[in-house]
Amino acid sequence: MASGAWFERTEVENLLDPLPAKRHVALLAWPRTPDVHVDPLVSAAIDAIGHQLARAEAFDHELVVLPPEPSANVEGAESEQVRAASESRGANLALELSGHSTAEEFRLEMKLIDAKTLRAVRRGSIACGLND
Repeated sequence: MASGAWFERTEVENLLDPLPAKRHVALLAWPRTPDVHVDPLVSAAIDAIGHQLARAEAFDHELVVLPPEPSANVEGAESEQVRAASESRGANLALELSGHSTAEEFRLEMKLIDAKTLRAVRRGSIACGLND
């Protein structure tokens, strides 16, 4: 039942707010965190997502994945990071990942941002208990 609801929700999102046909997606770690335990987890998540999207590129010729640049680690406003990825690398979408840790769980937040409007077109999160 849950998978059916997720499928229907995704289909409705795609109908009401479709993604561009040609998707040039820049991967960004944002906002940066000073927590030395969270930053490596976010970096590993970006690497894993980047590898999966790179595999999808082989089958979807309208998808281009732009991995994070070392210079993307500089501080700045969210809009500056997305705009820089758009202007310098031709991204029309940015996938932002950020991590948050509490005593009970680690949560990875993801936002897909339209680079032209700077609006979040998709959101998602994954949580994992630290005692699991």
